[in-house]
Amino acid sequence: MTRAHRAPDFRTSAMIAAAGALLALSGCNGDDTVSSASGLSATSSDSDTETDTDTGTTTATTGTATQGTTGSTSETSTSETTGPTTDTATTDSDSDPTTTTDTATTDSDTDPTTGTTGEVDSALCVNLGNIAGIGELNEAFVGAVLVDSRINGYFLNNTVDGANLVTCLNSQIADEVGCADVSYDCADMHTAHAGMGISTVDFADFAEDYGAALDAHQQSYPGLTDQDKADVLAALAAMAADIVEDPANDQTIYQRVGRKPAIRDVVGLIGETDSLLDLVSKDFTINGFFLASDFERLNTCFTRQLAGLDGPVLYGGEVDPPAAEIEPGVALDNPCAAMKAGHEGLTDPNEGDSPISYEDFVSLLTDLSAAMGAAGWTQADQDAVMAEMSPLCAEIVGDPNECPGNAQTILVKKANLGLDIADDAYDGSLASMACVDLTVIDDGINYVSLIDELEVAIAHSEVGDLVIKVQAPSGLVSTAMSRPGLAEAMDDGEGNGGDKSILKANFPVTFRDAGLVDAELMGIGNVVCQDDGLCDYHPNPDSGEGTNFADFIGEESKGTWRVCFGDAEPGGMGSVDEVSLVISKVKFQPKP
Repeated sequence: MTRAHRAPDFRTSAMIAAAGALLALSGCNGDDTVSSASGLSATSSDSDTETDTDTGTTTATTGTATQGTTGSTSETSTSETTGPTTDTATTDSDSDPTTTTDTATTDSDTDPTTGTTGEVDSALCVNLGNIAGIGELNEAFVGAVLVDSRINGYFLNNTVDGANLVTCLNSQIADEVGCADVSYDCADMHTAHAGMGISTVDFADFAEDYGAALDAHQQSYPGLTDQDKADVLAALAAMAADIVEDPANDQTIYQRVGRKPAIRDVVGLIGETDSLLDLVSKDFTINGFFLASDFERLNTCFTRQLAGLDGPVLYGGEVDPPAAEIEPGVALDNPCAAMKAGHEGLTDPNEGDSPISYEDFVSLLTDLSAAMGAAGWTQADQDAVMAEMSPLCAEIVGDPNECPGNAQTILVKKANLGLDIADDAYDGSLASMACVDLTVIDDGINYVSLIDELEVAIAHSEVGDLVIKVQAPSGLVSTAMSRPGLAEAMDDGEGNGGDKSILKANFPVTFRDAGLVDAELMGIGNVVCQDDGLCDYHPNPDSGEGTNFADFIGEESKGTWRVCFGDAEPGGMGSVDEVSLVISKVKFQPKP
């Protein structure tokens, strides 16, 4: 009858969860149907009694089956029948008299009462202990793989699905060795392993673990011969072409440096000379952050982080370890911390409880570089690791905008405008002003850390008539200057007075929060900037909106900025020739 697949009784739930990654190595995703021919020679002798329910005929059959070849005897059969239907051995009289072909006729359809085809297990299947024994073999093999640090990086991740592991692995081996009524119907080897980056040494270690499991299995099943074991391993070896994607063991940093064991040694522990954690413990710049650390857990998490840069390990996807010495300090419900959450709020008691700075981050990378160099990693691999680690700065330091690439300063400018300012049109609204639009693109660094300066080149006969305002893309408005020399009761364009000095376009003025002169005092000389040498002002809104350019800190920079010019008294005429805005931007919104 059809044999049930025996699921191994794993000793810990962690083994079941982690071993799920073997779904891939055994093609166990259940997507494709593949019937594998083992190609293994097998001789079997069996005796069976079968009842044909369609005819009521009972046939007793005995025989010996061997691999058939043309020109050789492939099967002999005698039959004794009762009932209305008789299976009769026939001989083709036209056949070569020196050879005998298959002459017995056999009903190969599955028996509806038993679900079997009438096939028998091969000798190799029997020697392995049939389906139950194969289950025991695979249980031991899985256990060995999970504690093998050379290859368990593929398996100890919480994304693996162990639901079909045992069924697929058992059916694959059972099908390969010729167990009856078993058909491997999980994914083919090439599909199952595509993109995993398995190397030649990975595959060799995998096969070595299976060989060791076979050796141990032989102790419980003495009928299993050395040739049997060799045949099983030969069948596995034949799969290498479909599984190995990195034949020279050099396509990734992970493979080139020696995989997980070598990475673990580079991370090390306190007292392990030239290891990362030993160097960190001696680095006064940053060791204060680690005073209360669990260093075994740190080793596990640092190792998994580096092994996950381009290797098979999923940082943050830890499972319950299959043994105490395997990845200590982590568990399915206690994974390695996400970078931002794991470092948020950390302070250094050596530096007055200061948060992690960019300099601290650089110190950590410097220690890592020293550890990699001491281990003999090539400069190219060290550089590649640094390139992968550097973006983590923004998730680790207290102010991520300190990190290179997270801040920039841009200039947006329009020149040769010839934009007239309508005389006596200003009523306090932007609609009554002449405005210049300046566009800031979205480049991923989109928060204002500072409006460094606004520079304007204006020709106007009376500076005391003018109001200058800046509007952010959000609509927020801040007033840079409002009618120098006149204290307005309201920002409505009413009232007379103000300074009578002249502005010339070839003597532009600048506004910035650190400017030398109050904008309300503009106009000491006859021609501003030209005669008095005062060209650098800090904003003064008077009765207008805002306080200074700090109003814009934290605003989104992307979009259209407007710089607007209003004239609040009759008789003074003017125009805008040039406007430029210098904006410092950061990737992350600054804290208020």
